[in-house]
Amino acid sequence: MLKSYLQTMKIKVYYRSSLSLSEGKLAAQVGHVVRNLAIIHGSYVASKCDKIIVLHASDTKYNKLLTDVESKCKIYRQIDKGYTEVPEGTETCFGYVEFEDDYNGK
Repeated sequence: MLKSYLQTMKIKVYYRSSLSLSEGKLAAQVGHVVRNLAIIHGSYVASKCDKIIVLHASDTKYNKLLTDVESKCKIYRQIDKGYTEVPEGTETCFGYVEFEDDYNGK
């Protein structure tokens, strides 16, 4: 039996629920994270990513996740420019690419 090797990718984005961002603002912030992760990791990620997962976190949980994830892989932090809903310099969300190795028997 031969085994085929597949590597699946997903982008995970955590946002700070305490900021109470509108749906449109949150979508824009997540979009910035995804676009910048594609730049960091190259077009391969943009073309091969299977899922984008968006999760909320309290500030305490957000900071813990940020510390844990940042020590393991490249992340992108979205810092807002302050034009609309939050003050300039507010970190709204962060994201990273998670790679999973799947081995399937064929």
